Amino acid sequence: SLSGGGWGGGLGSPLSAFLPVAAPPPGGGGARPARTVAVPFAAVPAGRHLWVTGTSSSHMSHNCWASGYGASVSDHYRYLAARLFEGGGVGANYSADLMAHLPAVVGEVDLMVACRGDHIDVEDVRQAAGGALVVASSIEGATVITVEDTREGWVDAWAKVIDLAHQPGHHEVVVDVSSVRPHGAPLLTFGGRASGPAPLVASLRAIAGVLDAVRSEGVETGRPRQLSGLETMTIDHEIASAVVSGGARRSARMSMMHWRDPDILSFIRCKKDQLQHWSTNIAVEIDGAFALAVEAGDRHAIRVLREVAEGMALNGEPGMVDTDAHSRDEA
Repeated sequence: SLSGGGWGGGLGSPLSAFLPVAAPPPGGGGARPARTVAVPFAAVPAGRHLWVTGTSSSHMSHNCWASGYGASVSDHYRYLAARLFEGGGVGANYSADLMAHLPAVVGEVDLMVACRGDHIDVEDVRQAAGGALVVASSIEGATVITVEDTREGWVDAWAKVIDLAHQPGHHEVVVDVSSVRPHGAPLLTFGGRASGPAPLVASLRAIAGVLDAVRSEGVETGRPRQLSGLETMTIDHEIASAVVSGGARRSARMSMMHWRDPDILSFIRCKKDQLQHWSTNIAVEIDGAFALAVEAGDRHAIRVLREVAEGMALNGEPGMVDTDAHSRDEA
């Protein structure tokens, strides 16, 4: 029924929360109540609003976020992963100056994985873990991360591994995924089917590899260093690769870097190989100084512009975002 207690009646509450008045019809005549155009499907809101607006999950209707860098090194990754799990799109700026306050990678993380033998996905976990699968999670002296069968459980696992890599010493870590529901199990909140624990294991191993490469470089040179913007972007990609929202929608991300960043040329080229960084779109951050530099014939600015144009011609990326223009009308 489109009236009374049917779906038309139930539609009034979520509509009133975000679309109280529809636009006037062509030719004038004044605005119309949203209900008069939404019920007959002349105009409808986004599907996520029909899904959650007016319910206890209405916060999930917000779907565009920016993940910055807090006091703790894992703040960025926690926020990004949590929002991706909610089905939102997450942007981040990977310019070095924004991460200058973060500590160096100084901890050696020896990552192992535990999964009970009767878990339906144990063979998938074994393959994802490589030679790192162990029989028992209780290894003397090891830090055990027991992954809860929740989105928060996955987020905690990523954050704890990243935090340990920024603490001095050798860290034996066992990530126990025995409680994670198997591939194909129903997801109650979002609907769809679970991906199982194997994608989590694969992402953790890849992240540990990025962290260990940075630590090893610091040991060899005697100069421990922070993660670079591109390395941070790679970790974000591994997290995004493991996230499946509602068992169907892959992560949506936007990655930016300032045109004067030391890694900008590598950033511009990072998607020439279409198999790399497929979880994100990329854009070069420009500003008024960039336009002036191009006009003045600045060699670096012109090279950035040329590389952007070549990338656009090749596969449509990167884009360009003028943050000065974005901020012009802000108080």
